[in-house]
Amino acid sequence: MPAGNLAVEEGNAGDRLHNLIKTDNIALRDQLISLQVELSQTEGSVAVDEAATNIALYRLYALTKDEIALLEQDRPTGLT
Repeated sequence: MPAGNLAVEEGNAGDRLHNLIKTDNIALRDQLISLQVELSQTEGSVAVDEAATNIALYRLYALTKDEIALLEQDRPTGLT
């Protein structure tokens, strides 16, 4: 499939990159694989930073375990 005719499906960034990797353009495929690895590492880093921020905020506001549980259950998952 020529690079100019790549169809991008709806979905998260990782899914879109995965779908594009099916191209016959080797250079593009290598670049997309590299970007997918970088995206995965960045998402992991964001998750770690978010968890640390949440803990700091829970302590700052002296939240109880029950209050934290309420916040955690309302948090959306899989936003990537």
